[in-house]
Amino acid sequence: MRSYNVQEVERVLRLTRSTIRGLVNAGFVKPERGARREYRFSFRDLIVLRTARALIDAKVPRKRIHRSLEDLRRHLPEAMPLSGLSICAVGDRVVVRDGQTHWQAENGQYLLGLEALENGVLHVVERPAAANKPKHGRSASDDVDSKTAEQWFAEALDLEGADVRAARQSGRLVIYASTPISPRGGGLEKVNVEIAASVKTRLEKTYGGGAWVLDPGVYQLPSVEGKSAGGGEYMVMWTRVLAGDDGAGRDIDMAHFTGPEDMRAFFGCGADDVTGCLDRWLMARAAADAALRRAADDAEARRAFLRYYAMRASAAYSAGAHDEWNIVVRINRKRALGDQIAIFFDGRAVPPAVMETEIVPGYEVR
Repeated sequence: MRSYNVQEVERVLRLTRSTIRGLVNAGFVKPERGARREYRFSFRDLIVLRTARALIDAKVPRKRIHRSLEDLRRHLPEAMPLSGLSICAVGDRVVVRDGQTHWQAENGQYLLGLEALENGVLHVVERPAAANKPKHGRSASDDVDSKTAEQWFAEALDLEGADVRAARQSGRLVIYASTPISPRGGGLEKVNVEIAASVKTRLEKTYGGGAWVLDPGVYQLPSVEGKSAGGGEYMVMWTRVLAGDDGAGRDIDMAHFTGPEDMRAFFGCGADDVTGCLDRWLMARAAADAALRRAADDAEARRAFLRYYAMRASAAYSAGAHDEWNIVVRINRKRALGDQIAIFFDGRAVPPAVMETEIVPGYEVR
């Protein structure tokens, strides 16, 4: 079973080291010791740590927290379900939501019809399924049910890390390309994956053989046990890739956030008649693609397609891209001026005031 050191807990849970030690000293968790006597936290420890912090902030009495967390630890699964968990303080009870079901931490009793409250709610997302990377000789259907989501997640990180290391070892600069993949807002996932690939091709042509572009769209996660990985789960993965082992992002030289011009280049649209260009593209592709034909034949879906790709098609409207932007900003705060990750939007470098500013989070819970 995978374990986590203090530095990893800091990064994943966004808790300070002093907070982590305080929660350990208070007896909320009892982590194992590693070979060098360092703390090693389990999956359950991570959930309990973050829950303890949230419940303290929600003003739940400490004795109640201790009792609830002991019971919570007994009922938690060995590995995080792909649907994630929501843990909240409802009155003086600790309630857990797993997918569509709710249960009380003290006794595991399922609760029906309970709406999770906004105040005191903790959303935790951790360890999804494996990446589908045919070039590594594995298809999404191979052995999906034979491993846990946590094992697949670790393997996915290894594959992505191997690609980044190979680029670094060959002396190439590494560019992280953030392109929206989710269909949220009217886009189509399969089209967005194609756009991400085209952005990678264009950037590598622009920067030449001395650069390699990491396209997150290549590393799609398959469903495991009938559950699909969500955006938050992808962000756990990409936080690890962007930040690296020390949180300083030393493997990344530049972050490129896809913008409207990047999108229009994929569709072959110029400065004039963008909606007409998109409509012609959609109709041409719909003739041979059933998914696109459904979008073309439905008036509302067609309007949403045109609105998204003409007006909203950029990282600015992506929850994942918002989190990726904030990750890069935080990495840069750890690095000296002149040694920071370059940030580009829509093919142009962003000004200093912009590259040092965090934006509204996407999947991140604050």
